[in-house]
Amino acid sequence: FRLKFKYPGSPAQMWVGLKSLVETRVPCNTFHMENPRKISATQWGWVGLILVLTVATLAWDLTRKSEFSETSALFVGLPALLAIALSLTAPAASTTGTIFKGTTIFLLLTGLVLKEGFICILMMSPIIYAIVGLFAWLIRFVGKLDQKNRLRSILFVPLALIFSLEGTKGFLSFPTAGTATASQVFDVSPSQLEAALARKLSFDAPLPIFLRLGFPRPIQSIGEGLKLGDQRSIEFNMPEHSIARFKITARAPGFARMTLIENTTVVTMWLDLQAAELRWTKISATQTRLDWTLEFNRKLAPAWYFQPLQTFGVSQAANYLLKTLVF
Repeated sequence: FRLKFKYPGSPAQMWVGLKSLVETRVPCNTFHMENPRKISATQWGWVGLILVLTVATLAWDLTRKSEFSETSALFVGLPALLAIALSLTAPAASTTGTIFKGTTIFLLLTGLVLKEGFICILMMSPIIYAIVGLFAWLIRFVGKLDQKNRLRSILFVPLALIFSLEGTKGFLSFPTAGTATASQVFDVSPSQLEAALARKLSFDAPLPIFLRLGFPRPIQSIGEGLKLGDQRSIEFNMPEHSIARFKITARAPGFARMTLIENTTVVTMWLDLQAAELRWTKISATQTRLDWTLEFNRKLAPAWYFQPLQTFGVSQAANYLLKTLVF
């Protein structure tokens, strides 16, 4: 224990006072005692934060390996529950800050511990921060959190579970089919354009900025021709020697449909590319319009976030393909 006192007199008087104090045998409970091992509220807060992040990281890993890996349960429900749990461990004055800091640490853990790819973290970060921000605002709106009303955050758990339902069952899913079309007018005749479409593609042109963020990069084109049954492939770098193989399944003047028959790229984690349709139309003797359409099925939920995001990404790919023709 520690003995604390103040004596206003001289050193001699203080010595007499101390001697008198010892001789009178004052009980120990008279003195102020401190327990140096007592855990402070801040330390308990850190313990709670570590526990929440550990559980959240394990839950993310388990969900990624389950049948709900492509549903709102992963991208909406789990971040919402993370925000609620973090609000219970945060000091009243810094609830929102703790929620966002904890979420950032959680995203870093998914990359360092669970080995999530950079592009995966980049694509899921906006929706996770949006959901966390929404629930942080709702919690703050209910009232300033303190020891008396802190448990009000638990009231939002049913709301988080409702947000998690999309994609978990067929009747809880929105349509997944999507298309993206890119068009360009080339200063060549229709026959010249058709001949270019039958040749191998060239990937010398730089990729759009969006497609440089960590998506697979095309390395080479394999195969030629636009006849029925002809097969055309594109080799990618992620994983090494992965390919997307197409087969000409429909043909008409000014039209060709290439159906995807094999895809070993990591893109299959996010969407299923179905086919590519090429339509070229004569504008003049020296000008031809080409429409390049890519068809895909979205695999991730919620639709309100991933459908426009994936449509934009596929449209960037279609625009790039227009630049790969060799005349």
